[in-house]
Amino acid sequence: MIALNPDCRYFLYRAPVNINKSFYTLAAIVREQMNTEPLSRDVFIFLNNRRTQIKVLVWQGDGVRHFP
Repeated sequence: MIALNPDCRYFLYRAPVNINKSFYTLAAIVREQMNTEPLSRDVFIFLNNRRTQIKVLVWQGDGVRHFP
């Protein structure tokens, strides 16, 4: 379970993505299409085409975590 932090900004990537994409691919989407830095403390949320799966990408200071 992920606790929501009021100090973080949350970004939803509105276009569907392949949930099997790696951290590197999702980080590239954050940089190139969302125009922000994936190594910030922001939380990036990705959904699959049918909106039945979610993947969350967040930098936690000691590394990047992605939650399927």
